[in-house]
Amino acid sequence: MRVLMSIGGPSVFETDAPADEILVGTVNGVAWLRRARGGPWRETVRALEGKHISNLVEDPETGACSPGLTETAFTPATTAVGRGRARI
Repeated sequence: MRVLMSIGGPSVFETDAPADEILVGTVNGVAWLRRARGGPWRETVRALEGKHISNLVEDPETGACSPGLTETAFTPATTAVGRGRARI
């Protein structure tokens, strides 16, 4: 089960099973956090470093994520982030 978190997204999530993957939109890109069953969270991948990610949206059919980026104040741009890899 995967959860998406960002400054522009919801802060509470309900899932059918415990999450084992969290994608976090930050001021320094997208951080992928994963954990083994009940173990500690660990950052496994970071994509789009240096980019301010304001939101994350997942396509429910493909699982692909699209982050909203803020290149400069009030100038949003978008790019696609696939499962585990950034595509610019």
